[in-house]
Amino acid sequence: MTALRKVHPSEYAYRLSILIPMLNEAASILFILNKVNKALINESFEIIVVDDGSTDSSSEEVEKFIALNPTLPIHLVRQKNLGKGGAIRTAIAKASGEILVVQDADLEYDPDDILSLLPPFNENTKVVYGSRNLNKKDREHSTLMFYWGGLAVTYFTNILFGSKLTDEATGYKLFHASIFKDLSFSHNDFAWEPEITAKILKRKIEIVEKPVTYKPRSVDEGKKISWRDGVKALWVLLSERFKK
Repeated sequence: MTALRKVHPSEYAYRLSILIPMLNEAASILFILNKVNKALINESFEIIVVDDGSTDSSSEEVEKFIALNPTLPIHLVRQKNLGKGGAIRTAIAKASGEILVVQDADLEYDPDDILSLLPPFNENTKVVYGSRNLNKKDREHSTLMFYWGGLAVTYFTNILFGSKLTDEATGYKLFHASIFKDLSFSHNDFAWEPEITAKILKRKIEIVEKPVTYKPRSVDEGKKISWRDGVKALWVLLSERFKK
C-alpha cells in the first residue's frame, strides 16, 4: 500500500474515488469492477459508475456487482447520453475522495496500474497522467490513425503550452480533488480531456507522467473515439491557449 499524506483529512471520506464513465460496456464492466476491487483491496476507495445512456445491460451488470459486494462503497448513476466529459463531470460532483482516478469501463487500461500512479501525490503533485508511451516493455499500439493522432495531439499540446508530455490523450488521468475547486470544463464529449489539460497547463500546474500498460481495442470491438475527436482536440487546445 502506498502511503499518502492527507493535507486536509477531514475534507475527504475516501482516499481514492474511481470514476468510471460507461456506455454500452456490458461485456467488460464486471471484469473491470472486479479488477479495481482486487487492485485496491488495501486502499480506502469508492467507485462511482456513471451510465451515460447505455442501451444494453451495462447498468444491470453493475447492479449485480453491487449485490455481490454490499459493503463496498460503489455508486451507480444513470443519465441521458452526454458523452465522456458529461459522465466525468457527473462523477466528480458525486466524488468524496482525495484523489480522483478516471478509469475507462473497457479493457484498454489495467486497474493494476493505479497504485503505481499514486506516489507523486506524496510530493504535493496535483495531477498525474498514465503514459502509454513511457512503457518500454510489452508495448501495444492502436491502429496507425489512433496512434499518430494521439502523438499529434500531444505534440500540439507541448508546442502551445511549453510542456513536455508524452501522452496527452491517455485515458488514465488522476487529479487531486482540490483542483476542481478552481477548475472546470465545459465539453461533454472526448474534448473534455484536451480542455482540462490546457487549463491545467495554462495555470502552470505540473502534470507528472508515469508509465502504464495498454491493450488497444478496435472500433469493431467498441472503441468510441474517432478521427473527428482528434481534430476537435487540436481546436480545443488552440482556443484554450488564447482564451482570456
